[in-house]
Amino acid sequence: MSVAVRLIPIGQSDGLAIMAALERPVSEMAVLCQHATLDDIGSIAYAADIAQMAHETLTTRIFRS
Repeated sequence: MSVAVRLIPIGQSDGLAIMAALERPVSEMAVLCQHATLDDIGSIAYAADIAQMAHETLTTRIFRS
């Protein structure tokens, strides 16, 4: 949400309202995930994994001070 407030012109008050609205769905999903098995959440994505490895060594391009 912090990044969204900086990049999207929604303002801090709206950002907090969005976070408050998401509190219950996030809590419900956390409970659901506690009981999930690897078959429920597992997947494979070779291209995404390789892209993530390359991304780790990139220099920061946003919010640079």
